[in-house]
Amino acid sequence: MKDKLLIFINQLLAGDCICLIPKRKGLRKMIDSHIFHDYAEIFLQISGKTKFSFPSEELELHGGQILVVPPELPHGEIADSSEGPFENIVITPYLELLQCHISRESKQGIPTIFYYETVDSKQKQEIRQYTDLLIAEGNQDDFYGKTISRALLLALLTNVVRMLSTSSARTVENTKVNEVKNTVLAQYHSSQLSVSKLADQLNCTADYLSWLFHRETGETLNRYINGIRLKRATDLLKNTDYAISEIAWICGFKSPAYFSRTFSKKFLSSPKKFREKN
Repeated sequence: MKDKLLIFINQLLAGDCICLIPKRKGLRKMIDSHIFHDYAEIFLQISGKTKFSFPSEELELHGGQILVVPPELPHGEIADSSEGPFENIVITPYLELLQCHISRESKQGIPTIFYYETVDSKQKQEIRQYTDLLIAEGNQDDFYGKTISRALLLALLTNVVRMLSTSSARTVENTKVNEVKNTVLAQYHSSQLSVSKLADQLNCTADYLSWLFHRETGETLNRYINGIRLKRATDLLKNTDYAISEIAWICGFKSPAYFSRTFSKKFLSSPKKFREKN
């Protein structure tokens, strides 16, 4: 991971790296096959390309390029191997930790996690700050704008590499159960995520995957998926002003009604009452 990030750092130092930032139009818009988060995502294309769709535009990210998706911007993504094997790095600065993973194409057009690292560091907030400043600067074509954007990207990626080099970085190898957990963490926001879809991505049957996950963790896979979604929902209810329907969308529930039922069953309180108490 660090070696691949250093390639982009060297390209930025040489002035050869292109960074794309899509227009912030259609924020929080609920579009089929699109997702949005309350945090930014940074995509670094190693090889192949990623086709992105946004409410107001479509962009292609080619090898050696970087794309920063602003918070709350709906986006869809398709892996494309027409320019070589698809591989990219995705950096997601959550509030509680920093996550980095390498994706490759498992099925046609579907990016799937190949390698994963997480960092729980006091410096993780710096990554969000750099990202926010980078988005605020936007796609400035003048010399000063390009220089500022390059400096912010250098600071961001250098700090990520530094954090990954510390003892707090946790590397996750590709055992089947860890693959499941990492894939759920990366895709819980999609309402299409299910045991059968996970099994399809990981090249096994749904029955085998459910049995293996329960044997290794003592928990059913469906309960694990909902647990990840509900944990994220409680964070959003406590720390944001998102509507209940928006939180249901962000966390991958098929409808606000289903979200409310699932939440109430777990916490013995409706999402609205939970927010009022917290």
